This record gives sequence, C-alpha cells and structure tokens, in this order.
Amino acid sequence: IIQMETLNEVLDELKTIHSNFTKLGDRIYTEKTLDRKEEEVNNLLASVEELKPFDTTLSKVDKVAETLNKITDFGKKIHKYIKDQREYQKKNKIKMTFDVKMATALVAPYNGKEDDTEAFIESISILNDLVETSDKPLMLKFIKSRITGRAKYAISSETTLDGIKTKLSQKFSVRLSSDAILAQLKTTQQANRKLADFIAQIENLAGQLTKAFINEQMITGESAEKMAEKFAMQSLIDNVANPETSLILKAATHTTLSDLAAKAIAVDKPTKANVFHFSQQKKTQNCYHKSNNCHHNNNGPNRGKQSNWQQRGNNTQRCYNGCNNQPSNKWQQNTQRNNKNRGTFNGNQNQSRNQRIHCCNSGDCETPQQNADSHLLG
Repeated sequence: IIQMETLNEVLDELKTIHSNFTKLGDRIYTEKTLDRKEEEVNNLLASVEELKPFDTTLSKVDKVAETLNKITDFGKKIHKYIKDQREYQKKNKIKMTFDVKMATALVAPYNGKEDDTEAFIESISILNDLVETSDKPLMLKFIKSRITGRAKYAISSETTLDGIKTKLSQKFSVRLSSDAILAQLKTTQQANRKLADFIAQIENLAGQLTKAFINEQMITGESAEKMAEKFAMQSLIDNVANPETSLILKAATHTTLSDLAAKAIAVDKPTKANVFHFSQQKKTQNCYHKSNNCHHNNNGPNRGKQSNWQQRGNNTQRCYNGCNNQPSNKWQQNTQRNNKNRGTFNGNQNQSRNQRIHCCNSGDCETPQQNADSHLLG
C-alpha cells in the first residue's frame, strides 16, 4: 500500500511538470529553468528505484506495473522536451537571461497619458541599460506589451527602442517653451502654502526649464542645468512668503538650488504680522467705544435706531444691545445720541445721583466711569 501511494504521488508530479511545459506552447525557457526541471524529474525517478523490490503479490502486480510504465513514459517525454529546448536555443543562438519580474516592476503600463510619458520613456531607457544585448529583441516585445490604448497604435510600426521613444515623445509629451516656464517661475508665489510644497514646485519648474533649454538647443548639458537653477534660485528668493527669509537668502552664497532650499527651510519661521493678526481676531469690542453697539452714532449701520431703556424698581437703568426692539416711550425723551461718537449720554441731565447706568453687549458688561458718579463707584 505504501509503495502504491508513493508511486501515485511521483506520477502526479511528473504529470504536472509535463503539463506546465506543454500548455505554454512555444515559450522559451532559460537554461537555469531547464536545469532545475531536469533535476526534479531525475530525483522523482530515483525515488522510484529506492522503492524496490516491489510487492509481487498477484493482486498488486498489474497496478504496480501500470504505474511504473506511466512514470517511465512521462519521464521520457519531459527529458525529450528539455533536450529539444536546448537544441533550439543553441541553433538560434538564444541566451535567455531576461528577467521578466524585474522588467514588470520597473516598467509600468502606459496608455498615452501625457503626464506619464516622460516617466515611461525614462523607465524603458533604464531597462535597456540593464538587459544583455542578446535579450534586446525579447525586451522590445515586452515593452510593446506594456503599451496600450492610443499609444499602442502610434508605435505599432516601430521596430527599435529609439523609434518607440521618439514617437511617444513626439505625440504624447507636454512641451512648454523656455519663455513660458520662465514666466511661471517669476509668478509662482508661496502665498499660504507650506514652504516645502513651494520649493518642490520651484524644483520641478527648474527641471522643465533645463529640458526646454536643451530641446531648443539654446544651451546644452550641464550649462543648461546651471542656468535653469539660477532662475529657480532667484524665484525662490523673491517669492518666498516670509520677508526675513527672503533677506537671509539674498545674503547667502549658495550656488545650487538644493543648498539654497535647505537654507530656506532652516531659517524660515512665522512672520510677526501673522501672529499679530491672530491676536487681533480674539479681541472683544468695547460696548461704549464702538459706534455699532449700544450707543449709535450718525455714521453707524444702525443709524436711526435707539436702545431700549427700561425703568427698574431700584431706579437703575440698563441698556441692552437689542437694536431691533422698539424704543421705550418712558425713556425716549431722556436718551440722546452723542454726535461726536464717544459713547456718552448727555441727554439724561436730570438723573438722580443714586442712579447707575450699565450697558450689556452679549454678556460683556462694562460700567462707563465717565458718566457714573465717582462717589458711587468708590
């Protein structure tokens, strides 16, 4: 029983190896793969030999013999397939060293989107540098398989990597002139953005300007990069939000954009103007000294309205900032607005010295000392 189970397991593994070879059709395997598969088959066949002597019981003989014949048959088929692969590669001088997994990770699918064109061209250029000369035809097929959509039709007739890159660059690249990029550099402001985001945009524009110089054949190579960085550095100095940072950068002696950007990040801090503005937002308006509160002047937005005065039992008068209420008839004659916008009450001249005047503006109450009796205030 143990022998039969082992023989069946060996047979199943040999069937799987043979099936994987045949179902992929004309696929060409690397020498390393062929060696590994050949070793697996030899180990399986050797494990069968270790089971001898087999059970020769009459009821078992036929099953063992049948299984052994199948194992031998699949072993021969696999060995023949491996042999034919090696002869084909030798005849056609094919050396399979192309790493599909590495290529797939490096080269992303591309459908002709303009924003992705530059990155795709750069990735296939890197792949070309990594692949052996003998694998270039296979690499070209792989690259074409990564191109889809409208871009696939554009490069269908191309047979070289340079031809593919040129066609993609011509049809699917966003090109700006050096003048247009320079205009962007001059007008790009940090405003309310983080300094790091502003620097990233400046660096991106510098890279575009370098390529524009080269494409327009104005400057070449390293000179184009230095010239583009010079413009980018000036833009960073002029358009950074913090004036103090701008002054420090003007005095700096850095010669590269990356060094100047690092300096900007190191010295940049919030401006005093922003801090002052924040504190101003927290101020509470004084009811007696603002023209739009309880005491309205002739220039205020509530001109023509009067505060609602009410008589209390303790002879105390209170002013509520209820400008939409109708004025009280009892106190209308005693309430006069001051035309000098100083928030004092000159019309109520006949008040008792025991009276006090209070103004409430949304819960913030202050006693106007200029109108109250100094003896009562203590």
